[in-house]
Amino acid sequence: AAPGLPPRINPTGQAALSTPGSGDVLAGWIGGWWAQALDGATSAELADLTARAALLHGLAAQALHPGGQALPAGEQPAAMANRIAARD
Repeated sequence: AAPGLPPRINPTGQAALSTPGSGDVLAGWIGGWWAQALDGATSAELADLTARAALLHGLAAQALHPGGQALPAGEQPAAMANRIAARD
């Protein structure tokens, strides 16, 4: 959620992401995308990047471990990158 913008609900993710460091991976991915955003990005653009990162994080976990088995944080960045590559 961001001021003046409608809140978003992420329908992805599951127990596979309940591992130590998982939130750090997501925060790092968001920070990386924010750092790449053009100067002067609007709140809406930053909120969109944040929502996309959360969606990607959840989709990557669901693809690798559909049954909810733990996905160690060390494997999450590669899983997210692979998910992006699969869509290109």
